[in-house]
Amino acid sequence: MKIAAIFVGIIILAITLPAITGGLFDFRTDTLEEAFVFDTAAGETNQTVQLAEELWDGSVAYADIASNDTSEIPLPTSYNETTRGLLVTNILASTGHILTVEYNTSGLDEYAGAEVGATKIPLAVVAAVIILPLALIVGFFVSRR
Repeated sequence: MKIAAIFVGIIILAITLPAITGGLFDFRTDTLEEAFVFDTAAGETNQTVQLAEELWDGSVAYADIASNDTSEIPLPTSYNETTRGLLVTNILASTGHILTVEYNTSGLDEYAGAEVGATKIPLAVVAAVIILPLALIVGFFVSRR
């Protein structure tokens, strides 16, 4: 009966792992929103915007862009970590734009210890999900001797 309870606990832990990692992501990051107003020249469909803070992990996957013009779908294409420049493509040429960029940035810059600890929690949970069943199986066979 004790083994069944432990297995149920491990299953519950495995099911909650996505929520744990999502919560840790929210804990480790801040979400910022900035508006950029500019005009594009004829034939120009790209624009680099300068973010106030560094983009999380230097990845455009953490940036969402909306435009005041619903006929265009602006896309974050590349990011320069040195200048914090985000290249936005797929915008209309010869028009004025108001782009709203919502992006994640590090929320724990001032708390390096919390950042280090938060990065290890998912690893510890996964290790527990793998090691506990193995320890139970080994314990079961050792106790049968």
